[in-house]
Amino acid sequence: MKKFAYMLLFTSAWAFANTDDSSTIKSSVKSITSSITSSSKDALSGLKEGIDEGRTSGSSVDGAIIIYDIENLNKYIDVKVLTSEKVADNEYLLTLSVKNKSDSAVRLTNLEDKNNLYILDKDGFTSYLSGKQEDISVPKNAASKVRLKFLEVEDEPSILRLYDLDIKIPAIK
Repeated sequence: MKKFAYMLLFTSAWAFANTDDSSTIKSSVKSITSSITSSSKDALSGLKEGIDEGRTSGSSVDGAIIIYDIENLNKYIDVKVLTSEKVADNEYLLTLSVKNKSDSAVRLTNLEDKNNLYILDKDGFTSYLSGKQEDISVPKNAASKVRLKFLEVEDEPSILRLYDLDIKIPAIK
């Protein structure tokens, strides 16, 4: 698609190059470039929305229930922070209990999205995970311990926010 767009752009510029009016060339190239950019953004946006919609509709290929928002989290999962440890300066490790209340496996997804998983200190300042968080899978009627490491935490964390659900963090060990 890029090659086609560039070819179209240069062909159009060449076609207008025979005219003496440079403002016509400039405005034509600007219009074509704007149109290509707008179309590309629309296509990428549609692709992302299609992927998100496909992931969130129903269950996964392996039959797991996909958790992607607070409504589904509350329906299928109980989450609590078991421990909070300061492991280095400005670095905290939280251990979570993620309990599946359903008769099907569940998978918490889109955790790499910073709006879905972060901590807050008592003043409401946010800190994020130290790396990319993969999906969390929990078998049916079971619980998993999940460890999350947060870097660049200025003050002691007080709340873990998961899909807009506020979970109290216990005092530091």
